[in-house]
Amino acid sequence: MDQTLADTLQTVILIAQAVTFGAFCYYSFRALFALRRRAFEVRNPTESISKGLIEDQRATVATFAEFASAPQWRRDRNRLALIVALLFALMGLSAIIAAHTMPEGKAVDSEPVSSP
Repeated sequence: MDQTLADTLQTVILIAQAVTFGAFCYYSFRALFALRRRAFEVRNPTESISKGLIEDQRATVATFAEFASAPQWRRDRNRLALIVALLFALMGLSAIIAAHTMPEGKAVDSEPVSSP
C-alpha cells in the first residue's frame, strides 16, 4: 500500500473515530440521565427519605437493570450497540492499515533492548 494513501486513510479513520466516540459519549450520557430521571420518578420521594439511601440505590439499580431488557429502552440499547460495534470496526481497520504499511520484518521502530 502506498504510504501517502495509508496516511490519508489513517487520517480519515481517526476523524471517523473521533466523531463516533463523540456520538457514543452523547448517547451514553443521554441514556444515563434518562435512566436516572426514571429511577427518581419510580420511587416515592417522601417514602425514600424515611427509608434511607439503600432504598434509593435499589430503585436506581432496578431501573438501570430495566435498560437491559425493557422494550422502551430498545432503541437506545441498539443505538449504543451499533456505535460500539462501529468503534471496534474502525479500530480494527486502523490496525490493518498500520500493519500493511510497516516495513517487512520490522514490527516497531525501536532499538533492541540489551539485558544487564
